[in-house]
Amino acid sequence: RVSGKPPCTTPSLYKLAYLFDRLPALRGTAHVCDVQSFLLWKLTGEHKSSLPSVDPMGVLDLSTGDYAEPLLDFLGVRSERFPALVPAGQRIGALTQAAAAVCCLPTGLPVVSGAGDGQAAGLGAGIAAPGEAYLNLGTALVSGVLSNTYRTDLSFRTLFAATPASDTHGALPPYFLETDLKGGTFTFDWLCERLLELPPADKGAHLAELGARAAALPSGAQGLMLVPYWNGVMNPYWDDAASGVLVGLRGHHSQAHVYRAIVEGLALEQRLHTEAVEASAGAIRALVCMGGLSEERWVRQLFCDALAKPVVAAASREATCLGAGILAACGAGLFPNSESAIQCMTRRGERHEVGAEAPTYAALFEVYRGLYPALRSAQARLNALNH
Repeated sequence: RVSGKPPCTTPSLYKLAYLFDRLPALRGTAHVCDVQSFLLWKLTGEHKSSLPSVDPMGVLDLSTGDYAEPLLDFLGVRSERFPALVPAGQRIGALTQAAAAVCCLPTGLPVVSGAGDGQAAGLGAGIAAPGEAYLNLGTALVSGVLSNTYRTDLSFRTLFAATPASDTHGALPPYFLETDLKGGTFTFDWLCERLLELPPADKGAHLAELGARAAALPSGAQGLMLVPYWNGVMNPYWDDAASGVLVGLRGHHSQAHVYRAIVEGLALEQRLHTEAVEASAGAIRALVCMGGLSEERWVRQLFCDALAKPVVAAASREATCLGAGILAACGAGLFPNSESAIQCMTRRGERHEVGAEAPTYAALFEVYRGLYPALRSAQARLNALNH
């Protein structure tokens, strides 16, 4: 309820606790940096960072926008050891002479505060109001929807949005309700590298061939279903011991069937996430997708049908970088607010409407949503035997 993040291995809070427990002398001597504050320190000499950059560490009180004293007491560290907090999209300093020489950039160049990658991706996708979500189909599957109200739930983790200072005028930014599946396109890496044992040089061509064959298969992969918990599961179960499931294997199934089952498993898992967010925060009208997997048209349509919601392709593959660029542009005064920057700097690609396969995926989802709960106890026992 304080940090907006259920306990898991992702936030820095628990890793810092482990570190300080073993090296207690660091509590009074070391400075704690997120990645942005470390870079800003080297570039400008300032130990500062933005709210949406520090926030994923899990040490902020999201209702106040300041460090959470109970969490710092848990660590045994004073707030002075952490970076000073500023809004995103604010000039934070200028490039020092030493840093300028290393970077081959002009001394005194303004440096503007950024945000975490997920929040920046949402901004780069043009998500400017509640009701529309971004969906990053990358190594992890990450989705987020804006909320003007601070809320917490096991169905998502809550983060500060990458809203520039020109929008907030000293107030707290809105929030992103974010879902995260760590085993996204990573699952395809497993297929190629571990199961098929392909040389790295052959991976791209083989995946392209498998993708083409998988696209021609019927919805449901002819009875094969996959739960993509290859890296455990965050929301809604928060179980690092969870593992992947491949069910329904028969003699006629091929590599292409496994490929399609992966895509469908990712899409059905995203439906589980999206419906849970909607139950807490209201309807999501459409999703703007980006990331490597989203480049395939058939994959976008499959997600559209599986989610039973329109899916729109982001015109920029690198929406995260574009979001950082929007913050820089606002911080430099090129735009008065994020709305005008989004209108000028972002574009949308093809829009997919829900198609004829949606009823099939609705039926598959009813099977999918029960698989992990039914197997969770068995997985835990198996995991215990393996350790």
